[in-house]
Amino acid sequence: MKQSDQGIVLHRTAYSESSLIVTCYTKGAGIQKFIFQGAKKKTHSIFPLSICELIYYKRPDSDLGKLTEASAVYPLNQIVANPIKSSIAFFLVDVLKQTLHTNQSEEDVYNFLVDQIKLLNESEAIGNFPLQFLAKFTEYIGIFPSLCEDPQYFNLMEGEFHSMFKPGEIEVHGEECQHLFRLFQGENPAPEFKKDILQILLHYYKIHTPRFDVTNSLEIIEETLKA
Repeated sequence: MKQSDQGIVLHRTAYSESSLIVTCYTKGAGIQKFIFQGAKKKTHSIFPLSICELIYYKRPDSDLGKLTEASAVYPLNQIVANPIKSSIAFFLVDVLKQTLHTNQSEEDVYNFLVDQIKLLNESEAIGNFPLQFLAKFTEYIGIFPSLCEDPQYFNLMEGEFHSMFKPGEIEVHGEECQHLFRLFQGENPAPEFKKDILQILLHYYKIHTPRFDVTNSLEIIEETLKA
């Protein structure tokens, strides 16, 4: 049966001389995979983070749909043209591929991602974008930490800020804790702490997300924090 949905392109891989396997995070059905025959002749809209209108066929007994059309609904001109933004996009895709696994509709997650992609495309100041994204995204994957009035320590295992040290915990304290707390409140950390805060956030994701590993994009994203 012919269907339509809107989706964010996460990955594409060659299937034949002319076709691709395309993985998308769709608005109506979460993660979906498609074979896109003849796509290599019309790949202008099939690149990471593209927001597309998808036309496809899919049988109920198959995990792989047949994509017949993917039309970009929002041009990512700045992301494509700007090397730093392209690097951030590569990092975001790496994070999303490892944290989004459901094939159920989660419209709030989809709308958040669309807003973030547009923000990355349109913003001029992007040096803090990776940190802000990672902090905000925790809310949508169920690991947003518990905040407190006097944050002296951050317990990475429990996902909570607190004022008392607890023996045996995996924790962050001192200035790093303060800057991390402010980040979760929407503020940017001081430039000299950005790399450390990134490492803490990625460690936090790794603890709470099975097999989470962004080694391939880590060096690239560390360079973008200097922007």
